[in-house]
Amino acid sequence: MARKVHMIVHKELMAMKSTMNELLNHTRAQTENMASMMKLMSSMQEEMKSARGDLSNMKTEMKSMREDMNNQLDFMGEEIDTRFDEACDATDGLYDKLNYHEALLEDQKWKYSAPRPSEEYWDNLEHDPEDNLVPPVQVQEDVAESFLVDIQKCTEHMRYGTNNGDIHIVGGPRPHHEAFLPHWKEFTDALHRYHYYLQCSIDYEQPSSFQLSYMDLSDEVIDLLSSSLENAYFNEFTLISNRFGQKGIDLVLNYIKGNESLTHLDSW
Repeated sequence: MARKVHMIVHKELMAMKSTMNELLNHTRAQTENMASMMKLMSSMQEEMKSARGDLSNMKTEMKSMREDMNNQLDFMGEEIDTRFDEACDATDGLYDKLNYHEALLEDQKWKYSAPRPSEEYWDNLEHDPEDNLVPPVQVQEDVAESFLVDIQKCTEHMRYGTNNGDIHIVGGPRPHHEAFLPHWKEFTDALHRYHYYLQCSIDYEQPSSFQLSYMDLSDEVIDLLSSSLENAYFNEFTLISNRFGQKGIDLVLNYIKGNESLTHLDSW
């Protein structure tokens, strides 16, 4: 009987041992699976960390590429603007040259037509011996003749393109007389067209200059000069000992404002 009991207990113990071994093996397998999962999760975390680093690097590279592209686009835009401006300048220069040559061809048929002052003008020249400010008649005649020669010569030079860019008239009649107005009109008409010559034919190492000296300028003459000088950009502008009022002052001020080529101004 005892042997039988012993065998039963032995069997039960063996069954329990087997069950415990199975449980132990199952637990060991689960532990190994968890370790594997932990290892996999750690690996995934490293990969995600690496991916985040790669993503950050990609963002940095993309930002740098975007900045480079913006810089290139800015440079291309500036280059396009520069080329466009150069093309416009070249077109404007060509247009000015065409206009100048067209005007020059037209002016080859032009003739100076302002009439000399009438005999009445010369007969009315008077001299007051007691007034030192009034020059002798002969001096007045010489001054008037010199003015007529100068203004015609300058007018013809501008029309025919035969001078070096300098327009000087010195020693005109004083006081102003309406007999000289046709000569001023001829002169200012030529000056109005002269800006093509200044833009196209002047050697820029040789500055162009405009000078009027020792004459009486009426308001009408100043209006003519103001209009014709609007686009005639001389480098040097000189008005010496001329008699004019506020309009003359306005002429000088407006010419300074409108002429970026001006390098020298003398007015007194």
